[in-house]
Amino acid sequence: MLSILDYPIILVDQRQMVSQEAMTLDQVDGILFRKWREESNHGLKSFCSLYQKSTGETLHPANLSHMELGKRPIPSHVIEKAAPLLGKKPEDFPGYFLQKNLPSKLTDPRFRQAIQELARIEVDKLTEGDWDRIIEVLHHVVEKKS
Repeated sequence: MLSILDYPIILVDQRQMVSQEAMTLDQVDGILFRKWREESNHGLKSFCSLYQKSTGETLHPANLSHMELGKRPIPSHVIEKAAPLLGKKPEDFPGYFLQKNLPSKLTDPRFRQAIQELARIEVDKLTEGDWDRIIEVLHHVVEKKS
């Protein structure tokens, strides 16, 4: 069975539209993680130090960098522990949120329609309010299905 991470259809970056490649959920979560980390005025090293002090677990800057670039997925436990340090909830990460609400959601036509709409969005033009609305819509669709 395919996982949600096999569906690279969530958000499309304008630069990637040229090459006709869509972003994966790992990349979306990575972009958001980096954006929110930078907004909280933490560099890679300072955030990793904060993460270790807060959780007792080591998170290497090189590993976090690869996760933020979408080269490797951000593990659920890292999102769960790091989100509060970023002033967010784990559910604010679309990949995490969808992964926790699978697999039945992908068969819902309303959910698939919402995903198709999200695939048309140009990521670099989104505002903070847009991200909040996307998350709100995803929550609403999942709650209606439940």
